[in-house]
Amino acid sequence: MGRSRTAVWSLLLAMLLLQSMAPFAAATGMSTCSNLGETCDTYDASQDGTPEQQEWIEGQYHFEMQDTSTIQMELTWMVREFDRAALGFDESVLAASLANDGLQDNDGAPADLIRSFLDEETAGPGSNTVGEELMASVNASVQDLLTQGFGSVSDMTTSFTNSFTAGGAAPIACSTNPAIDAQSEGSGENNVFEPPICFGTQATVTLDVAKFNLAGGSELNVERAYQGLLVMGSEIQTDFAIFAEPGHRSTFLIEPPAFADVMAVDVNGTRVVMGDHFAGEWTIDHTQALETDESITQTTSLTMGFRNTSETTMVTVAEGDPGFTLNLTLDLSDERNAVLDMRASLHYLETELLEEWGIQVVQFSELADVPLLTADGLRLAHHNGLVDLNLFTDAFPVDDIIMGVTDGVPGLDDLTMSELAWVADTVDEGIEGPAGGLNYTHDAGCTETGVTGVHRHYCLTGEAAMGYDHPVVLRTVSEPINLRFLDLLAANIDDPTVNDFLTTVQDDDLRRMMEAGFAASLNPPSDMLDSILPEQLGDSDLQVTVVLPSWVVTASGDDRISLTLRANGENEVDISVRGPQPWEWDHEITDGDQVLCAATQRTCVLSSVNLDFETFDLHEWRQAVSVEFGLEVRVDMHRLAFLEEVTSPDDPVHVQFEVIPADLLRLAVDVSGSMDDPLALEEPITIPCDDWDWDYDVCDQSLPLEATEEGLTSFVSGAGEMLTGLIHAGVKGLEDVDPEETGFAFSNVNMDAFEVQLALDGIGAPGPVVSDAEAISFSVSIPKVRIELGLTTGIWQLANEGGDPEFQLVSESAAALTAPVLDPMAAFMEGFARSLAGGFVGSSGVSFPPAEDDPLPISTGQVDTTVAEEFDLSLSGPMTVTLPKGLKVTGTSSEDLLTITEVEGRNEITYMLPHGELDDDLELRFEVGWAYIWRQIWVYPTTFLIILSLMFIGWRRRRRRRKARKAALKAAASGAAAQKMALSDAAFAGYSGVNSLGMMVGDVDDLGSVPDYLDDERRFM
Repeated sequence: MGRSRTAVWSLLLAMLLLQSMAPFAAATGMSTCSNLGETCDTYDASQDGTPEQQEWIEGQYHFEMQDTSTIQMELTWMVREFDRAALGFDESVLAASLANDGLQDNDGAPADLIRSFLDEETAGPGSNTVGEELMASVNASVQDLLTQGFGSVSDMTTSFTNSFTAGGAAPIACSTNPAIDAQSEGSGENNVFEPPICFGTQATVTLDVAKFNLAGGSELNVERAYQGLLVMGSEIQTDFAIFAEPGHRSTFLIEPPAFADVMAVDVNGTRVVMGDHFAGEWTIDHTQALETDESITQTTSLTMGFRNTSETTMVTVAEGDPGFTLNLTLDLSDERNAVLDMRASLHYLETELLEEWGIQVVQFSELADVPLLTADGLRLAHHNGLVDLNLFTDAFPVDDIIMGVTDGVPGLDDLTMSELAWVADTVDEGIEGPAGGLNYTHDAGCTETGVTGVHRHYCLTGEAAMGYDHPVVLRTVSEPINLRFLDLLAANIDDPTVNDFLTTVQDDDLRRMMEAGFAASLNPPSDMLDSILPEQLGDSDLQVTVVLPSWVVTASGDDRISLTLRANGENEVDISVRGPQPWEWDHEITDGDQVLCAATQRTCVLSSVNLDFETFDLHEWRQAVSVEFGLEVRVDMHRLAFLEEVTSPDDPVHVQFEVIPADLLRLAVDVSGSMDDPLALEEPITIPCDDWDWDYDVCDQSLPLEATEEGLTSFVSGAGEMLTGLIHAGVKGLEDVDPEETGFAFSNVNMDAFEVQLALDGIGAPGPVVSDAEAISFSVSIPKVRIELGLTTGIWQLANEGGDPEFQLVSESAAALTAPVLDPMAAFMEGFARSLAGGFVGSSGVSFPPAEDDPLPISTGQVDTTVAEEFDLSLSGPMTVTLPKGLKVTGTSSEDLLTITEVEGRNEITYMLPHGELDDDLELRFEVGWAYIWRQIWVYPTTFLIILSLMFIGWRRRRRRRKARKAALKAAASGAAAQKMALSDAAFAGYSGVNSLGMMVGDVDDLGSVPDYLDDERRFM
């Protein structure tokens, strides 16, 4: 046990008295120490490093921040000289002893002296020893200093240490053993201040929240908030007060928490490496303080940022990632209750926008650099009470966005939007897109565990730490309005005709158009969406979605159109529509069991040609040839392969139509007929007579073309009349031919009976279901007409007198032609021919090639009937020729395409042109029947009979005249004869001609102009 202070003082007093009576001798050590039986080096004031102060202490303060609220401090003091008063060394006896050793009033207790007194009790038995008082004094001093500069101190423990290290220098040995501290004891140096006495102190410092520049609400968790800010890339300056008492040299080393790193220190500090991170170091040297100087307190600052780990890295924004995503959804699924839904998904906010909106996450913005606030950061700020969310809603440019939408869409001008509100959880509220919201809770990508309460809504560790993939969302929704999808389309098309069409067409009509396979895309200008996105939102994505009515989908089958304007420039700005279940064309078109069009034919257009040659006669006497014929060409359109790319993909409106069914054309005409101004050609159709140097009356005519049922019917009818008139005028022009140029002339041209008729059938209101079963038909017909081309110049005149031949061309309606004589005679000859079986001439007439020879071979070769490949259109269908009576053809087809039937005694030849490739071999034989031969030669026997008849009639007339003369003579000779009946001259004169009308009907009536030997009533003169 140490000695009491009274005993020590008594002993020291006795020793001092003895020293005063003894003769003077040179000191070999401090007598104060030797009087206690200890050895100290000799006191030398020149060795005192703090000549004006009683303390010479070097302190190393190592602060290791455990988190934002706690610092684990390790303090090491190296004491060479300490305050005498703090140790009780200012008592008069001890002070006199120390003065005797050469110490002045401003000198403290050197280390050798302290060691000598460490175990001495300071106030009697049971009181603290000098060493304990030293430690208590150290603790009190350190606590006061730490409280002033850092925060409250707890759990402080102090003990002696054997070494001291500071500033990376070599360790300095320390000792509390008084037996080895003097040179005489082997210390090696006569220095009362060496070796130093060292203390080690561990303490826990609770930091003041204000040091971290955060001012939140009741839920503020400084640690999580601070860490979250650093993960987002923030760098926050934290200030501390460091200190140095007079006579002290203090070094402060401050290490950040495990999640942080020191990014910078003030000008008085140094950034030092501490393994895998940096710390801040400051040194205050107050060893040369004057006696009157006070302690130094210096405010120092370090800026901390996030320290990346293998688990968590600081947030960086990838190039092109948007800060905002604006989602504008116009829901037209119920067009009578259309709704506009605007959602602003906040991914991150950058410093400039935060400052512009007046949003400050930290308490003093000048002490922090917050480069961005992510979605997780906003959740952190909200749930820690760091920001007022009203600042966001008030600053967000929702009015500008809505105005940008309404300016481009008619019908949205009077939108009433709800208050802008925060979405708590997008999943719970059924909002499409990534999960998010103010109360979003992380799962995948977040490695935090055990977090409770509101702090679950943001993440500090893992891949998802403080990220922006799960945005917070602001939302406003309009009240329902009435808005048609067609009106929306019309608003984006500048063509007034198309606009009129779209505003006239009914939804059901457009549905049928879509079902028919109509597809269209709109390529709006690239800056179409720019007006919606305010410039202040910076790099943001804009997505405009239109939820479509049930009768339309996009080209890919989606029920909504999406337009995207991305911050990275990869925009998707197009509109495409088609029917949800488009009509399928790949089916057969049949007529009973006959397949008219195969399922593989995109185009099903059937054409039929029916050429009816009623007669073909040669009139030798009149030097004429005549033909009676009728023609009907019919085209039935069931479906037509259209250009898949009707317009260029670069056009503002790009239309696609693979196959058009007949019902679609009917629908288009029906809709056009409902328009105020039906679809029509701007200019009426005229005949380009100037290109041919024609000067006909018909050239002045024009035909308007209007896409209505009445307009199309009128156009087709008028086109037939116009074509007929053109043919009449053109043929009539033959009368003006100069025989000197052509070598022939026409003296009489009359084609009034020739007519071309055009007709359009099948145009009308379409059925409720799109189909191609009922065709739209277009026909060109020439009613039966007889045309005769005769030579008016006699053969004798041409042969003997020369000159140019002169012709006449006459047409007559076949409806006025009969053959009461020819038909019975032809029938008689046909029967007569059949009775000649076994004769030298065949009963059927004359054949070519002869019956004993092979039929005439005819090969079509390889022929492609396609006339428009892009439309898959071919010239296919039946081609029929009906021959005059008496002319026949027999034959076969290798492809079975030839059909020959007999209809009403006439040969009908039908050849079916196939779709696509044709390669057919035919074998034909032609027959000229007796009926036809008789039609051509009947005039010769008939002429012979007429001559015989005339001779007989003349003989009869002469005989009657002789009888009449005899009767007259008799009457004159006998008066009674006057009363008898007799043939008078007037009566006889009635027989001067023979009426042959019964023979001159039908074909005979067609033999040309009236001969000279007949009167106007065709009587023999």
